[in-house]
Amino acid sequence: MFAGFHSCSVIFNLLNDLTFRSAAGMSPYQFLIHFRFQKAKELLINKESLTVKAIASQVGFLDSSHFVSTFRRLVVITPVKYLNQSSPTSAISSVAAL
Repeated sequence: MFAGFHSCSVIFNLLNDLTFRSAAGMSPYQFLIHFRFQKAKELLINKESLTVKAIASQVGFLDSSHFVSTFRRLVVITPVKYLNQSSPTSAISSVAAL
């Protein structure tokens, strides 16, 4: 009885995953990671007083070094470099240099 239930559960999860993929263009896990890093980038820019460790925790990473390495892999730069390139003061400095 439970084996049949498990098979139905697996099929249901697969159909949900395929439906999600067709709607979002990515797997649910990829969507979650994308969402977490979009939020992390927002926090880096808008909450400059937060540490990288605090931001990692707020977006669901227990280990800040894992957050930094994943951020670097996905965004191609470290969170600190992203902050320095994206902060309003760096934008003003760039404009002033022109």
